[in-house]
Amino acid sequence: MNSVRCLILAVCLSVASLQVAFGKDIDQLDVPDMVGNLITGVIRPGFAELEQSASTMSQQMQIYCEMPTSAGYADVKEAFGGLVARWARVEFIRLGPLGADNRLERMLFWPDRRGRGLKQVRDIIRLEDTTAVDPESLSQKSVAVQGLLALEYALFADGAEAGLSATNSHRCAYASAIAGAVAQLAGELNQLWLSESDTSISHIWLNPSPTNALFRDEMEQFSAVLRILEDGFEIVSHQRLEPVLRDDITSARPKSGLFWRSENTVPALIANLEGFGAVLASVGLERQVEGDDRRTIASLAFELGNAKRALSDVSMPLQEIVTVQATYDRLAYARIVVESMLSITRDLIKPILGLSSGFSSLDGD
Repeated sequence: MNSVRCLILAVCLSVASLQVAFGKDIDQLDVPDMVGNLITGVIRPGFAELEQSASTMSQQMQIYCEMPTSAGYADVKEAFGGLVARWARVEFIRLGPLGADNRLERMLFWPDRRGRGLKQVRDIIRLEDTTAVDPESLSQKSVAVQGLLALEYALFADGAEAGLSATNSHRCAYASAIAGAVAQLAGELNQLWLSESDTSISHIWLNPSPTNALFRDEMEQFSAVLRILEDGFEIVSHQRLEPVLRDDITSARPKSGLFWRSENTVPALIANLEGFGAVLASVGLERQVEGDDRRTIASLAFELGNAKRALSDVSMPLQEIVTVQATYDRLAYARIVVESMLSITRDLIKPILGLSSGFSSLDGD
């Protein structure tokens, strides 16, 4: 049995051993405080930081396009890495603003089935489409050509730096327009989460009632918290790691990894895990239960730490990671651990609290 299979067995056995019975019903938990802490302690700061990083990215693009230098390109790459990390910490919070009006797709068109979105980006650059160099007109185009994936290609595809630094570079103007559109969208998301109007997502989530279209009671209010985690774990395991790792090292596909061109695949995954950890810490569910119940909840944070340590030990580009068995195994282990967190949330915590696992909101992606 190879090392990955041993890891799979160990994690599965650890999950199977969590046979517990919660000592509290949903109405005994302090759900309003949990949701309030999550909004004020994680979601609002997270989207505020995203807006700041997006603004920095836009500013760096403007500076670089005016005077392209090697140092300026390094600054652009650093700004893009910071933007990706801030996005990764909140991208799984799809309740409310991010899940409406195509905002998610405008920010990140992923997965890109059959590379159709990327083909549109290439055509804009190849044909020097002048309607793509203004954020306003760009916003009227396909969502695939105006978000982070399009920006990454414009900045980091083969030969990109030469194209960006050319005199009157259309490619640079296009990348700058994308960065401006992303900054505008990030600001919109931040303002929508900051809003406390009666129709805002924060107000709706914090005030369940029979007339509330989204949250009729505390069970539905709390279920949304677990759904955020559940969706996040599924995104990382099924959309980010599985297409890259596939069955084994011989069938791995590094170019199926998100942000591989900018070498941000693993940093983005680590930021995802940090986002999960922030949600868990803010909600503090384990502090409201005792005994085996507390150990079950705490196991999520424990597994999260294991996955983060595995990824933190990998610092090379994704194309190199999947060619070395030891580093490939670290990514495979991280995926197994995230999958175990999904199982703990879906198969243990939710049913014990009387919450239905239901369907995945990511089905069909």
